[in-house]
Amino acid sequence: MLLDDRAIAEPVRAELQQSIGAFLLGSIAADGYYLADAPLHREDTHFFSYERLVEDHPWRLMLARYPCMASAAGAARAFTAGYIAHLAMDEIWWLHMMRPHFGEREWAERSYRFLMLNIILTVMDERDEAAARREVSALRGAQPAAWCPFLPDQALIAWRDLIAAQIAPGGVSQTLTILAPRVGKTALELRRMLDDSALLETDLWAHVPRKLLETVEAAMLAHARESLCTYWTDIADGA
Repeated sequence: MLLDDRAIAEPVRAELQQSIGAFLLGSIAADGYYLADAPLHREDTHFFSYERLVEDHPWRLMLARYPCMASAAGAARAFTAGYIAHLAMDEIWWLHMMRPHFGEREWAERSYRFLMLNIILTVMDERDEAAARREVSALRGAQPAAWCPFLPDQALIAWRDLIAAQIAPGGVSQTLTILAPRVGKTALELRRMLDDSALLETDLWAHVPRKLLETVEAAMLAHARESLCTYWTDIADGA
């Protein structure tokens, strides 16, 4: 987790720790766009489209469009920092994993590559589940107060509660239930694929090696760290 990253200055980590719930909510908020009363699309909260080249870092586009987030203070500032970290990671994932290895390379039919993309995302999600459970209390403590100009508090609260219920002790993940309709499978079929190590080796890891995933995730973390620090020390402090 970024708050344990010693490459981030201790005073910055200490300030973020004071509003850890807001930071955690910011780090997941972009994916809750569908819970807003007014219709929102992925591009409205992620600030880039899969159909177009990324013209600038999405988090910078967000701050340019919503300057109030650049000058946020207190818990709102921590929320924005978490949001920026999410966008920074998504940017690297799209540029260095999703587009080149699942979009442009034709190692299987397009629909099957999309299925394997969702499989690898689920592998990562289940791998990180234990770490997420340790943060559930802090996440539940986040009380948004107009922290985000494009996502209303009701949507943030609903998304917070949906995620918290899944990662709490005894909670049941809804990942497979949510993903299954997107890939034309049932949740049980996805579960069987995830548990079939031989299938994963031949149909996923042979084309997208674990080492590649490790390298891309390291790049995601590095870009998130750099983006968060740039926002916190160069933008928010100077606002």
